[in-house]
Amino acid sequence: DATVKCWGYNSDGQLGYGDKRVRGDGSNRGYGSNEMGASLPAVDLGLGRTVAPSGPAVCAACPAGSYFNAVGGATCTPCPAGSYSHFLNPAFCSACPAGSYSTAVGASTAATCTPCPAGNYAALASPACIQCPGNSSSKAGSGTSTACVCSIGYRSSRHTPACLPAVTVAFKASVRLSVVAFDAVRAHYIAGVAAALMRLESDVRIVSVVARRRASLPLALSRSLSP
Repeated sequence: DATVKCWGYNSDGQLGYGDKRVRGDGSNRGYGSNEMGASLPAVDLGLGRTVAPSGPAVCAACPAGSYFNAVGGATCTPCPAGSYSHFLNPAFCSACPAGSYSTAVGASTAATCTPCPAGNYAALASPACIQCPGNSSSKAGSGTSTACVCSIGYRSSRHTPACLPAVTVAFKASVRLSVVAFDAVRAHYIAGVAAALMRLESDVRIVSVVARRRASLPLALSRSLSP
């Protein structure tokens, strides 16, 4: 009836059923009960494919670089970019490790997985590397964005992940509080200025404090930047 049935070892999915279940008895000769004969399913050869035996029957297998798509159940599917398969008829493709990439479709060897160069990173099964944000870099073969660190002379803060020039923001504060009262809230004041400017709190420095006598006057600031 032009169908194919396979049995025996199946550790790599080579029987063609889209799984890794061994079919047959413990010796894998096909004598196990309720596994052979009518209980043994036919291999799905794919849409429009048939078998014309010419001698001993041979199981149809997906070639290396492809896998048996058990969900679609139609044809052998090429491994997508970022993966590979060097086995015949696997149920899935192997992913390129994090920190590497592959643009090849239908790759049959792990050699197509190329390490990302310095200044880039890639997650598992990536078809391309992602460049680190501006003013930052990473070691070759990095697998996550957290590997990107700010370059010398730049730093990020908890308010923004961007690497900004490392400068000190110096203030002369003119406030409606006494100098003594301001000292009690100095840390809170610095934190607010740092958040507004998206800087580290260590980048904000108050060089002097002048207490205004007229309580009705608003808070006034004069700012200067110094490297």
